[in-house]
Amino acid sequence: MLISHAKWRSFTELHLPPGGTAGHMLKCSLASHESVDAMSEAALVHGGRADVNPVQDLGFMSTRDLTAPDGNLRGVGWIRKGRLELWPRE
Repeated sequence: MLISHAKWRSFTELHLPPGGTAGHMLKCSLASHESVDAMSEAALVHGGRADVNPVQDLGFMSTRDLTAPDGNLRGVGWIRKGRLELWPRE
């Protein structure tokens, strides 16, 4: 997904990479809510940072953002199967 700087800022308070550099956020979908929590804990244990943005837990889905030990931004999430059809449209 390509987004504007304004939209990026709605996802995180982290600074945008300086001009002339590469930057991205890799988001992954995991199998369970518990695996989302486990991935965040693994980031901490291995020298990364957990919850660099507010945790989102809506019951039927959860997401957490972390940095890997190399500083790259990662997002992990889970959504209960069958719930996507009910997602509100904008």
